[in-house]
Amino acid sequence: MMMARVPAWGPWTTYFDPGGVAPKMTVAVSDDGLAVQFNLAGFILAVGGGEDAPLAGATGLAGALPVEVPEEYFLAGFHLSVDDGSLTMTARSEALFTCSIGHSSTAVELPQGYALAPIPRNPAASGERPRVEPGDGSSFPAECFTADQNPANIGVPPHPPLPPVPVTLSMQARCWGPDELVNIEVTSFTVTLLLGAIPPAPGGATAG
Repeated sequence: MMMARVPAWGPWTTYFDPGGVAPKMTVAVSDDGLAVQFNLAGFILAVGGGEDAPLAGATGLAGALPVEVPEEYFLAGFHLSVDDGSLTMTARSEALFTCSIGHSSTAVELPQGYALAPIPRNPAASGERPRVEPGDGSSFPAECFTADQNPANIGVPPHPPLPPVPVTLSMQARCWGPDELVNIEVTSFTVTLLLGAIPPAPGGATAG
């Protein structure tokens, strides 16, 4: 049986999801099958911003993604990109976002140009504790790459299937008081297959 010459992505398997994000994910696969985008709803971390609000917190999403790669595809690896990450925070707050795919990881230490000064919502002369309102927020990029190989290009048949690739997104934050806050949200990420050079097929034609 001849395998279709377009990668076929399997269903996401969830390993860690305290916020219940995975059941609401929607998936879009590119026409060439090389990329799959996951659209998220509710992948948010919010700390501070009130007397009863927690001053520290963390959350994450982890799972694995299988893909069937045609044997004529010379796989170079996988690329993970966070397409839409947003941050709103006050100046005396701390935040960290990390992402990983396979054995590779990236950490985005925030703030680095993302801190927003508190905006009082009540006049200082009122005698009340100043309440803050976040500004417009900022976006932040995150990406990482892991090298991999197509099992069909190694050794002799029968070849094992390509094992699922693990993916993890995580975020943590801390505030120094109730007048500070951090809100981090990620609404989409994409996993892309990276291909190496495909050698010429017999007769001089190019495989593709």
